[in-house]
Amino acid sequence: MPITPRVVGAALALVAVSACGGTPSATSGKSSSTSSATSGMSSSAPVSGTGTWAQNVCVATTGLKTSLDALGRNITISLRASGTTQVREQLGAQADQVRSEAQALVAAVTAVPATVKSQAESVRTELGTQAQAVQASTDKLRAAAGQAHEATNASAAATSLQGLSAKYGETRTATETFTTKLKQTATQASATAREAFAAAPACAPYVQK
Repeated sequence: MPITPRVVGAALALVAVSACGGTPSATSGKSSSTSSATSGMSSSAPVSGTGTWAQNVCVATTGLKTSLDALGRNITISLRASGTTQVREQLGAQADQVRSEAQALVAAVTAVPATVKSQAESVRTELGTQAQAVQASTDKLRAAAGQAHEATNASAAATSLQGLSAKYGETRTATETFTTKLKQTATQASATAREAFAAAPACAPYVQK
């Protein structure tokens, strides 16, 4: 799977068209937002304590992955306004969502209940390091989206969108690294942690069979 979102290439094409004085074509579809990292998951309640913590971590992980996959999709362009401006504004809003989901992930990982802290502390530390790396990458992604939004001419817009594409790739890599660590944790950590992840419905995609 290419690390560059399809829309970034489309946005660059729009920049090129605008620079030549052409009119960008409209894309169909409505802009969609991803669900919150704390909602939209299975209603089945996992076991309390460590299980609840594992559930929250997996919900947040899926929320982040969903928002990252949505970056650059469902962009709506009106022919009545600048196509490149609209693309950059919507990319900025989507990058905000990715960063919000990353913040939710860090919060979920660090929120180990006091009653089970001793059993989950080592897992929290390992996942926390990777989650912080994800958040740092999303901060850079959002900054790149801001630079793209503030570009004042076609050349600057093209350069900033290329930078945004690069930061997207870094965020994708950081997220994949976290997901790999999560899968390892769900199957190779202590018995308490393994049981917690196995009991959490949201963790099903991350529990290696």
